[in-house]
Amino acid sequence: MTASTSNHAARDLTRRELLTLARAGDADAQLAVALSYDLSKRKNFRLAAYWYRKAAEQGHREAQNFLAEFVRDHAEDRRQAILWFRRAAEQGESNAQLSLGYSLYYGEGTTRDRTAALKWYRLSARQGNAGAMYNIAMMYRDGSGLK
Repeated sequence: MTASTSNHAARDLTRRELLTLARAGDADAQLAVALSYDLSKRKNFRLAAYWYRKAAEQGHREAQNFLAEFVRDHAEDRRQAILWFRRAAEQGESNAQLSLGYSLYYGEGTTRDRTAALKWYRLSARQGNAGAMYNIAMMYRDGSGLK
């Protein structure tokens, strides 16, 4: 979570309080509300998607990544997920860089491009993402995407 979202969570705001902030346009609160609908025992995917999108459209990179994951997992058109992964990845979101690299490596929702996949894995790995480091190691082991 971002610092602000963590602050919302640290203050133990109720969903009602978060919704008030979210409706006022607070992107961190919008992400927190989306997560509350997505990760609770009584899920509400429609509302989770709505609030992920609201925060993502404001440029919230973490929300963009969560929206991309949500679209990837719940929609048939993975191209939309790639769009949101790319937006978040270009802003430096490590998990989005990993997911975009994975999608490019396997050609899921986009054209297969192992050279581009390696680029995104490297950017993510530089931020300490162990999954990206592992994927790079596998590419070196197999020689895929490397000259």
